[in-house]
Parts: sequence; C-alpha cells; structure tokens
Amino acid sequence: MFKTKKMASGSIGFSPKYSRSTLMSLNPLKLSPRTDRVQTLIHQARQSGVLNLNGCYLQSLPENVYSINQLRIRSGVVRTKAKKNSQRGVPAEVMLQKLDVSSNCVIELSSDIGKLDSLTSLSMQSNALTKLPEEIGQLMNLTRINLSQNKIAVLPLGFYSLINLRYLNISYNLIEELNRGIGNFTALEFFDCANNRLSSLPNSIGYMDRLTKLVLSSNNIGELPKTLVNMVSLQKLDLQHNELISLPKNMNHLRNLHVLSLQDNKIMDLSELAGCDSLLELHADRNKIKRLPNKLVSTWTHLKVLHIPFNRLMEIPSDLIVLQSLTEVDFSFNTITKLSTSVALLQNLIKLYITGNPIRQIDTNINALEPAKVTSTAFKASIIDARIDHWNDSNQFCTTKRSPLCLPNFREHRSEVVNFSNGSLTNLPCEFQFMCICVVDLIGDKTRSRATLPPFLTSFTNLMILNLSNNYLENLPQELAVLKNLTELNISQNKFQYIPNCVYRFKNLTVLLANDNRIKMIDTGDQALGALKHLTTIKMRYNRLTSLPFNLGYFTNIKTLDITGNPLDFPKQRTIKKGTKAIMANLRYRSECAV
Repeated sequence: MFKTKKMASGSIGFSPKYSRSTLMSLNPLKLSPRTDRVQTLIHQARQSGVLNLNGCYLQSLPENVYSINQLRIRSGVVRTKAKKNSQRGVPAEVMLQKLDVSSNCVIELSSDIGKLDSLTSLSMQSNALTKLPEEIGQLMNLTRINLSQNKIAVLPLGFYSLINLRYLNISYNLIEELNRGIGNFTALEFFDCANNRLSSLPNSIGYMDRLTKLVLSSNNIGELPKTLVNMVSLQKLDLQHNELISLPKNMNHLRNLHVLSLQDNKIMDLSELAGCDSLLELHADRNKIKRLPNKLVSTWTHLKVLHIPFNRLMEIPSDLIVLQSLTEVDFSFNTITKLSTSVALLQNLIKLYITGNPIRQIDTNINALEPAKVTSTAFKASIIDARIDHWNDSNQFCTTKRSPLCLPNFREHRSEVVNFSNGSLTNLPCEFQFMCICVVDLIGDKTRSRATLPPFLTSFTNLMILNLSNNYLENLPQELAVLKNLTELNISQNKFQYIPNCVYRFKNLTVLLANDNRIKMIDTGDQALGALKHLTTIKMRYNRLTSLPFNLGYFTNIKTLDITGNPLDFPKQRTIKKGTKAIMANLRYRSECAV
C-alpha cells in the first residue's frame, strides 16, 4: 500500500495509494500509519533538517516530532555522541527547518507546535484541521505556510505574529473574517485566500506593500477597502466570483499591476481603472458593464488581453485603436450592433471574439480601408463569425430592403448552396466578400492547410452551388476563387461583358450558366476555359457573341452548349438548331480547314 519515494530535498516520504477523500472514508484501523517507517523518517530528518510526512495516513503528529529539536540538545551525552559521529564522517544533527504533513487526516495540532521555532516552512494543506493553536505564533522564523484545503473557520490571534511570512496560502477553508492583524504581514509577497467565506477585508490589508500576488476569488466580498491601492508592488489581483459592485478610487496607484481578474461580479463601471498603464491583462467576464469610455481605454497603453464577454456593452470604443499591443479581445455576448474601424486597425491582434452580438452594421470606413491596412485576420474571421450568428437568428441576410437574401447556416455544416438571386446587387454582399478574403488570409501561406480553417469557414469553402442570377453584377472579385469545390455557377441576367477571371479557377466546375448578359467572346485558352477540365454544360443564351473559337470543338468534356439568341456569324443558325454535337463537329471541321 505504501511506496517510499526520494524527495528533491534529500528526505524520504510516502506516496499514498489512496486519495485523502478515499482515505477518510475507510476504516482507520486498516490504514494506520506504519510507525516504524515514520520513525525512520523522523530520524533521517535530524540530519537533513527536512521532515516529509506527506500522505502517511496520519491522524495526528507523533509526539517526538514536536520534541525533535529538544532531543538534539538534551544532554551533554548527546553532544559527545554528535562529536564522535562527526569524527567518523557521520552528518551532524541540525534543527528542523521544513515540515510537510500535507495530504493526511490530521484534525488538530498540539500546542507543542511552538517548540519547533526553527521552522521556516510548514505545509499542512489537504488535512482536516478545524483550528490552530495559539502557540503557532511562536514560529517566528516561518517564511512559508500552506494551510489550504482544511476546515479552519478562525485564525488565532497568535497567527498574526508571524511577521516574517513571505508566502501564505489559506484557500479552501471556512474563514469568515480576517483580523486587522493581517497588516503585520509586511514582508508577505504571496497571499491566497480564495474559496472562503469572507464578506469584507480589514483596512490594514493595505500595509502589505510588498505583496505581488493577491488571490481573493470565490468569496462574498461586496466592497474593497480604500487602502487596497497602497499595495504598490501588486502585480496580479484576482477578485473573480465575488459580489463587487465597484472598484476603489485611485486604482492607478497600483503602478505594477499586470493582471486583473474581475469575472463574475456585479461591476457596472471600470472608470476607476483609468491610468493603469502597466495593465497587461483585464478579465471582466459576466459583469454589468455598459460602456468603455474612450478616455478610460486610451490609458491602457500596454494592454495585451481584454476580455469583457457576457456584459451589456453597446458599442466598441473608437479609442481602442490606441492599444496596438492588443493580441486578444473578447467582446462576445454583449449588445454591440456596429463594428468600428478601430478593431480592424489593431495590427497585432491574433484573437477576436464578437460572436453572440446582434451586429447589423459594419462601419463603412472599414470597407474603404486599403487591404494592406486590415492586417488582422482575427478581425475578419470574427466579423464573419458574428454576422453568421446574426444571420442564424434572423434567417435573413438584410442587404436590401427590397429583397432579403438567404445565407445558409455554414456553422452547422448543412448547406452546399448559396442563393443571391433577385437581389438587385451591383456587388457581392460585403460579408460574403469578407469570408472569401478571410479564407485567402488564413491559407495564404503554404504552411497552413485548408483543414486548419475554422469550421464555419471550412463549410463555406465546400460550397457547391452559387446562384447570382438576376442582379446588376458586372464583375466578380478574385477572392471568390477560394470556392474550390464549386460545381455550378449561375450568373445569368446580369451585366457581364466577359466571363470573370475567377471563374476559370473553379477547377471542379461542371455547369456554367451565363444567359442574358452582354458577353461578346469566349476565351478558350489554357488559363481560361481550357483550365476547366470537368466542365460539361455551358449555357450562354441571349448574349452578344458574334463567333466561337474553332478549338472549342475539341473540348470533348462539353456535352451541352446552348448559345441560341446570339448574333452569331459563325456557326450558322441552322447548325445551332441541330444542337451541341452539330456545333462541336462544325467547329472541328472549320479548325481542320483553317490548317
């Protein structure tokens, strides 16, 4: 059941077979500690100064642990024996400095704990302690103490005498109040009091001006003391899962604060954070924040991570553009209706989350920006992500008031058809173009494959049918070529004077419908129609074709060629009426005659 293990410090400890919770539910008579082994560890600790009883199934500390220092100096006989051992090369006995009794079932510590005044580190986490003796305050050399995961409700007054502490962990206990003596810990650098029952903090906590990390998460704190801003060395402050409504004034005094966690509170305003120019990360998920004033945001000059999801934000501040160090922004699940240019110009942005917002408008200035300036792929992808949420909610793509257009639910990977017909469009919808541009950016370098695209973009690139008929389109953007799997394209009843170049990059295209346009010629070059090896159907009725290239007759993959209604000089109308085979044979005959 027991396995011994060599610790880094040189001491020996036990590796328990069972967890503490399992241990406490079992019969203690069957899991009583092996006294001989524990005594061996105690004996070895006299030479190393380190006693590790981690996971030894102890319900109390052996009595000789408390007197381990006294045994060393009890009599002159011991001193004489130590001198002889030293001459034989046997290590001299030292005072106990580190005691680890974690992961046991210890219910209480004896008042004799005060005899271990040489201790610098005490680890008692994961036990069943309900209280501490007053005598613990006699351990004046302690610099580190861990009492987490116990059942302590009150810290004794003597505990606040440990003025040399640098590390203190009392998380996961039942503590309801901290005494004002907490201010005595002026040397403290790390303090974790998470998952207790605190409702307030004493003003004296501000005296801990060497503290670099303060963790107060998962309590019931409703208000922070004004003196908190005196902790000028503070680098990380964790206040999540409390009942905070506001922050104390002059938070900008915390000049070294890098990470602030405010998740799951009731905060409505972050204006007290103005001037916190050293802030690198701000997490304020699930609060009641309605706006971020520009004057506030512009002071966070070094901010890299900004998370404010699940709040009540109505707009993105325009001064966000000042924060050029931002790499990650989360505005998801707010009430934002418009995307501003400021987000598009964040040059170092890697992740942008704006899903779950009722976005209905993209700042017109974004579309006017030069493509080189909109370098953040995260911005483009998130625009599409947010727009798709809106489309899913409304089942409409509101490009025109006259004719709403249907956009499929790409995120659920169900649609292979996009229908933009009868929309009176002069250009493709900007959101649709943004999706194309986003794919181009994401797979632009050869190191990224199409398989690494976000799921909804992967679904987008798998589109098979695109219907753009009955609009006012004159050209198509090159970015549309990302639709590599497109098999059918309908551009009938538009204003095209030639087949757009992007069409020739649809390598899997089988059907091209281009009736009722203004097309004057067909390009059969290797980089044009000749590149479409799977094309079987071409319908170009009622255009302005006057002739067909002879080599079109050798395109054996074309089974249907409909060119009726064109002012053709060649081939003749009687040949056209006979159908595709006659047209293709006539073209081949003319080609051979020309040779």
